[in-house]
Amino acid sequence: MSEGYYTYTVTGMAPCADASSQMCVTEIVLPNAGIGGSVAWCQSFGNIDLFAQLGGAPQAGGTWSDDNATGALTGSVFAAGSVAPGSYAFTYTVDGPPCSPATATVTVVVGPCLVPPGGINPVE
Repeated sequence: MSEGYYTYTVTGMAPCADASSQMCVTEIVLPNAGIGGSVAWCQSFGNIDLFAQLGGAPQAGGTWSDDNATGALTGSVFAAGSVAPGSYAFTYTVDGPPCSPATATVTVVVGPCLVPPGGINPVE
């Protein structure tokens, strides 16, 4: 069914007239934060865009939270080179009133690995 106004009519029988009722149908699209996951990342690679790590078809306009309070998150960019090796979680939240928010969590496992001279850095 498409959005719009619809009329339901019941045909009356004499002496009763027809009766009708009208309703408005509105479609509400559920918020989509995509699919979370995990990625291994070397400190020497520098920043990583967390939005690019979400699977599915996440909608833009959500907010990121730094679940481990690293202080190394700006927007969707995590400065992996500024934290100690470890596992860090970040949650993307998309609001969609009147529906409940949608969330997806990306975990970045930061390691001290080094890129050999002449090595190639990964591309997001």
